[in-house]
Amino acid sequence: MNTKTLVLSMGLSLSGTMAMAQQVIVAGRVTSNAQAASQSRVQVQVKETKKRMSVTDQGLYVIEASKGQTLQFIYKGKVIKTFVVDSPQLDVALDLPEEQKDSLASNAGAKDDVILSTSSRGATSISGQTRPLWVLNGIVLGSSYGSLEAFAGADPKQVVAGLVPGLSSENIASVRLLTAASETSTYGPRGIAGVVEITTRSGTAGISSLSYRGEFTYRPIPSYREVNIMTSQEHVSIIQDLMDGGQFPIHTLETDRNRGLLGRMYELFNEQDAAGKPKLTNDEQSRLSYWRQAERRNTNWFNELYRNAIIQNHTLSFSGGTEKTNLFASLTARIDPGSTIGSHSNSYSGSISSDYKLLPTLKLGLNIIGEYTNSVEPQESAVKYINSTSRALDPNELYTRDYVPYNIFTELNESKKTRTQGYLTLQGTAEWSISKYLRATFLADLKYTNTVTFSDDTENSVLARSMRAMQTSYIRSQNKNLRTDPNDPFALPYSVLPEGGIRESRVTQNYLNTLKLHIDYNRTFGKHRVSTAAEAELNLGNAQSNTNTNYGVLFGLGYHTYYLPDAITRLYEQGKNYYTIRNRVDNNLAYLLQTNYSYAGRYDVSALLRFDASNRFGPSRYVRWLPTWNLELSWNAGKEAFFQALRPLSSMQVKTYYGVSANNPSETNSLEEIYPEVPWRPDSREIGLGYRNLANHELTYEKTRTIGVNLALGAFKERISVGLDIYNRRSYDLVGPVYTQAVGGVATKRGNVAELRSSGVELTLSSVNINTGVFSWRTAFSYIHKTNKISKLLSNPTVKTMISGSGFSFEGYPLSSVFSIPFAGLTKDGIPNFYNADGSKTLGGINLSSSNIGFLSYSGTLVPTDLGVLSNTFRYKRWSLGAHISYQFGAVTRLRAISGLLNDRNALPHELDQRWKRSGDEQYTDIPRVPTSYAFDQYGSDNLVNGYYAYDNSTARIVKTDFVRLKELSLEYSFDKKILRHTPLKNLSMRLQAQNLFLIYSDARLRGDDPEYMYGSNVTAPKRVILTLRVGF
Repeated sequence: MNTKTLVLSMGLSLSGTMAMAQQVIVAGRVTSNAQAASQSRVQVQVKETKKRMSVTDQGLYVIEASKGQTLQFIYKGKVIKTFVVDSPQLDVALDLPEEQKDSLASNAGAKDDVILSTSSRGATSISGQTRPLWVLNGIVLGSSYGSLEAFAGADPKQVVAGLVPGLSSENIASVRLLTAASETSTYGPRGIAGVVEITTRSGTAGISSLSYRGEFTYRPIPSYREVNIMTSQEHVSIIQDLMDGGQFPIHTLETDRNRGLLGRMYELFNEQDAAGKPKLTNDEQSRLSYWRQAERRNTNWFNELYRNAIIQNHTLSFSGGTEKTNLFASLTARIDPGSTIGSHSNSYSGSISSDYKLLPTLKLGLNIIGEYTNSVEPQESAVKYINSTSRALDPNELYTRDYVPYNIFTELNESKKTRTQGYLTLQGTAEWSISKYLRATFLADLKYTNTVTFSDDTENSVLARSMRAMQTSYIRSQNKNLRTDPNDPFALPYSVLPEGGIRESRVTQNYLNTLKLHIDYNRTFGKHRVSTAAEAELNLGNAQSNTNTNYGVLFGLGYHTYYLPDAITRLYEQGKNYYTIRNRVDNNLAYLLQTNYSYAGRYDVSALLRFDASNRFGPSRYVRWLPTWNLELSWNAGKEAFFQALRPLSSMQVKTYYGVSANNPSETNSLEEIYPEVPWRPDSREIGLGYRNLANHELTYEKTRTIGVNLALGAFKERISVGLDIYNRRSYDLVGPVYTQAVGGVATKRGNVAELRSSGVELTLSSVNINTGVFSWRTAFSYIHKTNKISKLLSNPTVKTMISGSGFSFEGYPLSSVFSIPFAGLTKDGIPNFYNADGSKTLGGINLSSSNIGFLSYSGTLVPTDLGVLSNTFRYKRWSLGAHISYQFGAVTRLRAISGLLNDRNALPHELDQRWKRSGDEQYTDIPRVPTSYAFDQYGSDNLVNGYYAYDNSTARIVKTDFVRLKELSLEYSFDKKILRHTPLKNLSMRLQAQNLFLIYSDARLRGDDPEYMYGSNVTAPKRVILTLRVGF
């Protein structure tokens, strides 16, 4: 023991007589029996004083008190535990009321929380993917912010902050994901696919604090190990085979719409350098040198088009309050220099949350959130260009696209999209405690979003130059970007854009106003507890969109614009408008009644009844209004007398639920949609009216009946917790096609005609493996299994619609099913064969427009049936290490297509290197040969083209999308307050995260493609390294 500690101990001993009057700073950590508890909901108060504070997200608290005074630990207005102050260090373990455990277990407010349930409870619609409902402070935000799967193995606050405007990790108090029908039924039809509940932070009475949070995100440049794309050597070998097979006729090389390596070589024969000599001489040695350079080039387009960039996210927040007023305010700046050339984004947001106790029984609240964002990005996606471009191409060379010279670096600067968005939300609350048992809360919310987007193609963009491309008479006749006067049979194509570029302007305004009245009654009579709530909610939504296309914009001359009537005429001829106005109204009204009865904390009965109405449907109250309900029975066996004999079990709760929920369908054709049509010939002034959708006045909600059982077990004093949920769903009145007599030219309309059955099992496991006080190790695991099958659906598909890449819904099969043409192997000449409807082998004889689809093979579904998360968290003193793994199984997809891409410019998959090359290879490979002109003559052009298209959609190209991913590694250190005592800092912590590090397992046939992202906008998994610095003053 050092001298300073010894002197301090003696001083405390000698001052024992004055202990009651001595002021001490009490600090400690609050933990809970519910591991995922939102620590920010727990408050610490010095009894019979005004000193009160909320614990931090890490469960820490610091409060001033006198020895002998009592500290109260309060959760949701109830005193859970009290302690008499006798030392400056007090760690508290709270045994929260049993009825709170469920909500806390799914809460993700603290950084240690692991959201285990990250998938909706199966499909509930066949007409479109139903998305989860996002709710902020009890008010509906909408359903356009993302899926529940985004939370798998990730920090929930970071996920929300990256998706919802105006929010940052610092001003979010908690995030909850609701998936069970008993939880989502409170939100009615819009919550059937799950609910993301977000609660923002509020101020703390009696203590003021200022904090800074800096988040620095580094995005590594992707590599070709993450995509299935050939090297330049492999691709040049393909091109050589194509040339040897006569696939590049010389007479077309200078007139093709798009040209790559071979086309550029022939252009160089006719181009001269500064000395007047050909850039490339047309002799064997020069041609061989040209191809050798291309073969060795192996262009790394990722390094060419991506750049090392660090996203900076700075947040400054203030929290404080008095006896009557609490205040929390934050300012955030997010600076993103862009990971690809030509892109960047900046956003600035702020929030203010305040509560004012006007009367002892009346509290008013105001929450303001705003954000301004400005972003610029090329219209040509860099990642899509990389994913489709051969590595043999020279990044400094000009190739041909749409008959004009093209280079990606020039296009990234000449074709851009600029987006500016302003977002503002105002939330006001009034909470009136009418009596000890009765409380009323009124909420009003106003949301406004204004988005302005400019899509600019300058004078030098490919689009603008292509609209003027008339180098030869052949190109002039073939260029679809030129206009030919339909009233003149002798007219030649001409340009409607003699100079300047094109700007498309789009202004979108969204308004969402919400009024909500909530009344709840809670009372306990001995062993009986009754809770009742009633609610009325009105949502008024309106979206307006104006789109305008301007031609002849001179971007280099102050954006001066010409009036080009021929350009507008051409738009009309294409069935487009140069100015479009769209308006959408989305109004919802709901009434809710919910009641709960509990006896002795052991037996619970909950019932919910809700009425919803939507303007999506016809005026009849039988289709516009819908009642939904849910009944839940719960038995807390852990409080029974016999349970003491069931050691090592420490708790057990059994719950069963049954109810009817609904879904707002994506279709809204309860009334005809009639639009004015453009003239059917340019010289006519007639305006027609056309049907877009036939009316169905009986169109109504899609309904789902759910029954389920939930079991929650705790063992070894809650060191092990197990949750099991089994459910079965029957969805009916699902929207599907209704076939008509095609009066007016429309053959189908939408109606409530389909049915779907789904079921699932969700298992969660959490354990405290080691806890010594200094070192702890916690594990969390989830496994979700869900299946579905369409039990009723009227459809008349063709072979082509059944094999579509986006999946097809067909009676007797799951949603998003993948159907394939049966592959019959390769012939001795390397040509693919398939089994036809009559069982015979064929090359291109598959009738794609036929309705005889019985011969197609069911390959699986695009939607995974099994998924989950494995998380481990290690703590040693002030260090914390987390490792999160996500996985999914049970889905399939198609490998990359090859038909239509066998040319001198497009990227091709690695497996083509194992293609058929000589007789006998058909015994070892299922990759067909490169087609030759002889094969086209032998089998017929249409037959061969159809055969290779069939190959892309055959059983030979099916691959599993199973994967196990290291989702995140995180390391955090919190500095000891003893180190900070001589600084102005109250707390200091640092965290390092690495996200989407690598795939532990995936199907080897993918050859690097990521099964989760390969067909998405990212193509590769978004890897990130995040450094977070948090400072408290």
